[in-house]
Amino acid sequence: MRVSIALRVLLSVLVITLFISGVSGCGDATSDDLEIATDLVEQWTAAWNNRDRDALAAIFTEEAVVDYTGAHSRFGTSSGRDEIAANAVMISSNVQYGDVTVAEDGSFACSGTYEGSGFKFASHLTFELDGDLISHLVHHDELTED
Repeated sequence: MRVSIALRVLLSVLVITLFISGVSGCGDATSDDLEIATDLVEQWTAAWNNRDRDALAAIFTEEAVVDYTGAHSRFGTSSGRDEIAANAVMISSNVQYGDVTVAEDGSFACSGTYEGSGFKFASHLTFELDGDLISHLVHHDELTED
């Protein structure tokens, strides 16, 4: 069975296209994703500063997971919106985060601080999106000397 030259060229183009898509497409964040991620961090900050658990839960998918690490590792993992809202460690209303960046794996990250009566934390959020909501978030805090 002979394969025509046109079919060979078409198959070669298809293979190259699939290879390039597989290498660069799946995990790459778009500018729209970065805008969504930035908006979600703003919503996170507002919810935290207002100690509004419902607003906090609203930025997560129904099946989302939050992992607390560092100074708050004793709070472990929260799964699902209700548990995320119930277990949120809202000990401060002075939360501030900087710009959101995109990691090499396509996840998003930002750092900031929050403080209260007699304490100050350096905080780092790393998270993944599912559409326009957070599906997984790692909330890492370290107590600072300041």
